[in-house]
Amino acid sequence: MPAKAVTCALDETFPSDICLVGIETDSNFILLEQFADKRDCDTWQQAMGKRLSALPVKVIQVVSDEAKALIKYTREILGAHHSPDVFHVQQDIIKGTSPSLRADIKQAKAALILANDALQAWIEAKIAYEQCVIKPSGRPVQYDQQIDEAAKEQSNAIDHLVEVVTRREAVQEANRGIGQDYHPFDLETGEKKTPEKLATQLKDHFSTIDKQTEQAGLSENSLKRVQKARRVVDSLVHTLRFFWCQVAIMMEGFNLPDEMRPVFEGYLLPMAYIEAHLPKARDAKQKAKRRDLYRELENQLNGLDAWKHQTPEQKTKLESQAKKCAQVFQRSSSCVEGRNGQLSLKHHASRKMSPRQLAASTVIHNYFITRSDGTMAAERLFEQPPDNLFEWLLAKTDCPPLPAQKRSMPRKLRMVA
Repeated sequence: MPAKAVTCALDETFPSDICLVGIETDSNFILLEQFADKRDCDTWQQAMGKRLSALPVKVIQVVSDEAKALIKYTREILGAHHSPDVFHVQQDIIKGTSPSLRADIKQAKAALILANDALQAWIEAKIAYEQCVIKPSGRPVQYDQQIDEAAKEQSNAIDHLVEVVTRREAVQEANRGIGQDYHPFDLETGEKKTPEKLATQLKDHFSTIDKQTEQAGLSENSLKRVQKARRVVDSLVHTLRFFWCQVAIMMEGFNLPDEMRPVFEGYLLPMAYIEAHLPKARDAKQKAKRRDLYRELENQLNGLDAWKHQTPEQKTKLESQAKKCAQVFQRSSSCVEGRNGQLSLKHHASRKMSPRQLAASTVIHNYFITRSDGTMAAERLFEQPPDNLFEWLLAKTDCPPLPAQKRSMPRKLRMVA
């Protein structure tokens, strides 16, 4: 296996006991999956140290949630960059705002129903009074005035419902915008995104959220959730800065000619990133836009003289190098979150997983399950196909002895039987 710099996704899950899970993000190879009594920094160091010492890899980046033990292990033990999971940032915003905003909408709908019922009741009362042959004695009720007031209450209830619905949609749109903007490239134009531009975009989204939450009068606990998400903004910007620094280092290692550097950074790298995120599009419309952007960049690339002069082998090599650079930017620990979900399902199926079951599940994931391209996780990490798992098991398994031959019963016993 060639030596390489890798990014790991780390997390803890609780299928039965505490289970530490570490996955190499590019290959999806499980480096660590074992039960532990604790989940502090020392426990992570002991568990991951055994795995990493057996491989020629250097961890340059860890993507995870904001657990203090994981951040400490990443920065102080590994000396690597910690990349926050943008999903957890968005989740904190949702948990902090969604319950209150949803309750406001529910109350506004209930108020509108009451206003509609009151207006309808006064209209029916007026019709009944007009159809009455013998009018009741006393001063007549001012039905028109009551109807006008009820209509005004209905209009106010409609305006309030529109206001709270618009407020919730604004918060949701700003929250989605955080995930849409957290990329090294603009996925609508393909332009390179600087850390300064990302910081401005994230600041605008949080300003919108702050404005709407202030108008909604959220509770202190809800605001703490939003503030917790805001504290990660600097880490998100720093991750983008780390990505561009790593790209510059990798480009120096590729020994690219001077005329190919702008081609690599302006076309090959955004194309590789768009291709990697094409399956992750939110819907068919967004996927079509990204596909059109990819084709547009491809057409521009094919028209460049520097690219035309490259041989097919050189083009393939440059495209492979661009994909390696694009994989450095990791915005979520979805691979380990998905693995945690699988462990939870297996835990419920077998009630409680044993260490041997967990180890067997890890081996199957790394050396047996294949992607659509036919490669296994171990093959992608080691850059060579491993031995056949079934043949390896046959070679390591002792076959049970043949059953004893059936013995004939003595003649006297047969007669008694």
